[in-house]
Amino acid sequence: MRPRLEAKRQGGLWILQNFEFWRDLTKFALQIWWTRTLEGVKMAQKYFINNKSWAEIDGALCKIAKFLRFDKTQEFEIKGRKYYPYAVLSMICLKFAEPVTGLIFHKQDYDHLCMAFEKVKQGQEVLILWSNNRYKSWAKIFSPFMPKLWVMICPGGAFEIETNKDYRPETTGEVRWNAFKPIIEWKPEVMV
Repeated sequence: MRPRLEAKRQGGLWILQNFEFWRDLTKFALQIWWTRTLEGVKMAQKYFINNKSWAEIDGALCKIAKFLRFDKTQEFEIKGRKYYPYAVLSMICLKFAEPVTGLIFHKQDYDHLCMAFEKVKQGQEVLILWSNNRYKSWAKIFSPFMPKLWVMICPGGAFEIETNKDYRPETTGEVRWNAFKPIIEWKPEVMV
């Protein structure tokens, strides 16, 4: 007799032997859910996984379209490789025509994003600024291991005001700054 048929006859043992099948099915369902819950935002084809890929948006302001928390046991597969991030976020950046997906691996960046999404209200938006260059002098040596996200809650429309000079041109100077000014911000202590 084939081993799989023997396992089916033994009841619960079949589930244990096919743990990989259930894990892959769960992962597939999670990825389907992720692509379908972006509420009109297309799933990104561009992924930011490590510092080298995140460096493409160094210093650029990005608006968070979707934030998905993981626990460290869940995997996220990209082109056949498995990653175990704290969170995955879909961002709208001026440098790219389509939304991009970023994986969050640093605990402090994750904590700041969680606090921001707990406190954000209707009519506000969460903006981030990723930087590898804004560290205090003593922290530059350890920059690969430091948090890199500056997380802000801003009034609605702040992203457009900051990135598009033709958006609401009647607002200038201090009025424009107050329309963009963060309500709450989380900046790592090692950043200037």
